[in-house]
Amino acid sequence: MNKEIKRFLIVFICLIITWLVCVIAGYKSMQKRSAFYDKYIEKMYGNIQFKGKVMQIHKIRRGGRTHGLICIKLYYTNTDSFYMFYNKIGGPFSFENKMTCLKIKDSIATFPTGFIGNDDSKRTIVILNAKYIEVNMNNNRQIIYIDSVGNKYSEHINYTSSNLIESDMTICN
Repeated sequence: MNKEIKRFLIVFICLIITWLVCVIAGYKSMQKRSAFYDKYIEKMYGNIQFKGKVMQIHKIRRGGRTHGLICIKLYYTNTDSFYMFYNKIGGPFSFENKMTCLKIKDSIATFPTGFIGNDDSKRTIVILNAKYIEVNMNNNRQIIYIDSVGNKYSEHINYTSSNLIESDMTICN
């Protein structure tokens, strides 16, 4: 019986060590992916600033999830024309996922809100009720959503295209 307990303990300790190694490796991979994505966003979109009135928010359902695409009538922009739709997905061990999009044309900005399928989350409620949006003003890397009574909600810029397809970028025309 003593040998069986020792074997069990050895196997149990090995499983715990394996689990810890996997958790640490996953955490490091996530950190690396996040750092890469932040650098990518900064390089591609870092100097773009705009603000304006929300014209429409479109809900697009694909792959079992609902994502949003926002149309803004621009009051100010430092970029008159810009288009980027990139849907590169790296392999299972790659941190180079570049899934972003933004369109600025004819004083209208089109960009994704990300996942908005949970209609009762604070983030989704604020986004769906936004009347005015400021993006990267003062180079703060923030999107600020403002509702009709002046409540504000901000989040870090990411422009994640997720399940959008390139033809979605023509919705706001």
